Amino acid sequence: MFNRLSKKTKVALVASIIYVIVPTDLIPDFIVGFGQVDDAAVLLFLGKCLYTDLFAKKSRPEVLKG
Repeated sequence: MFNRLSKKTKVALVASIIYVIVPTDLIPDFIVGFGQVDDAAVLLFLGKCLYTDLFAKKSRPEVLKG
């Protein structure tokens, strides 16, 4: 599965896991509601990257040709 992922997606995967786990955030998590927004944004970006690499390229044959 990992060989189908682009370098951008692999970096986003590692960076997002580190960002969500590390307690220091752009917006602190103790601010209820707003603290989780930056974590959600990082995870949404990761989801977009994964979707593009795993599913969107299948439906566009010109992308697969390279």
